[in-house]
Amino acid sequence: MWLLATLLLIVAVILSATVVLLPVGLLLGLLALRLYRRGLGLILPRKRDLQRAMRKAAAPARKEVRASRKKSRKLLRRFTR
Repeated sequence: MWLLATLLLIVAVILSATVVLLPVGLLLGLLALRLYRRGLGLILPRKRDLQRAMRKAAAPARKEVRASRKKSRKLLRRFTR
């Protein structure tokens, strides 16, 4: 997909050099940029996958926070009695 987008962009630049074929060159250039964006979208992970990975990575930290809260509550109860 990247190769096709690159070739289209090169052809668009060449066509845009002539005044008569400028509209065709601009359209091909826009198509090439769209293909680059689609290729980038295929390479990068989806938003849902990123959120799932972040939740998995944060789970141990959440457990630690909960445990420390329990300990601090116990200490507060012990000293306030």
